Amino acid sequence: TSQMRPFRRSFTVSQWDGSFIPEATLLIHAEQGLGDTLNFVRFIPRVSSRVGRVIFECQRPLVRLLKNVKGIDQIIAYSDALPKFDFHVPLLSLPGIFKTTPENVPEPLPYINEIQEPCELMSEAGDGIKVGIVWAGNPANPVNRFRTIGLSALKELFSVRGCLFFSLQCGESADKILDEGLEDRICDLRPLMDDFAATANLI
Repeated sequence: TSQMRPFRRSFTVSQWDGSFIPEATLLIHAEQGLGDTLNFVRFIPRVSSRVGRVIFECQRPLVRLLKNVKGIDQIIAYSDALPKFDFHVPLLSLPGIFKTTPENVPEPLPYINEIQEPCELMSEAGDGIKVGIVWAGNPANPVNRFRTIGLSALKELFSVRGCLFFSLQCGESADKILDEGLEDRICDLRPLMDDFAATANLI
């Protein structure tokens, strides 16, 4: 899809092996899905102590959310021109480079900075427990059927009193709100979710 780079890419420079090269500029490229990028970006601060400068290339919808992650000197989207760099490494190679085990996964948490932007919709939503819901994954994913429950399976929830329901569902799957006749019970947030920073702010 437009949010993914091919897994195999060729570069004219060598792949970084974790060596201390304080004068080098390193390109870290997020080569898999959006969720993988959000998960493994936590390793970048550990990288920055071994090289001089870190350029991070990721999916465009994540750029604004991740631009202030510690250790990133420059962030670019897939469609941007690549600046000059001395070495490269795929993002998901970092756990192997650092010999990661469950006991030494990087901390502290959180590693993604909080987004704080005013949101009139939430402040005017009224009293009640605000519940965000998602019911479908990316239809282009070959295992999506194992990651999608469908909105109709959640219908009983929407009769619970004292709750306000907000759809964080992206894409055409959110059209199911109308198909199921739930537009009076679920607020569709798609118009406000321009990118992951906007979505994080709503959450």
